[in-house]
Amino acid sequence: LGKPLPGRDNLVASRDPGFRYPGVTIIRDLEGFLQEEHADEVFVIGGHEIYKAALPYADRLYLTHINKTYPGDIFFPAYRAGDFRLISRKDIGELSFRVYERMRS
Repeated sequence: LGKPLPGRDNLVASRDPGFRYPGVTIIRDLEGFLQEEHADEVFVIGGHEIYKAALPYADRLYLTHINKTYPGDIFFPAYRAGDFRLISRKDIGELSFRVYERMRS
């Protein structure tokens, strides 16, 4: 964990009851936190398990697609593409930055 990001609240999800870090608020129950109403957008930065837990609560996805194959065994979790619509896309070389919005019925 580096320094907290300036100008915003920094929250870290951890199940370790002894975990402390200066300048951040520790979230012990990520799903409970995500179920609450929030005035501002909440950005989830994590690994596969954090993304997987947060995905059902996401209204918007900011994803960078890398148009090249790299070795690896951990990826962004699968989601139903039909649940989201592409609202913006910017391609730069091998990267495609895309924003998806959840479709409401």
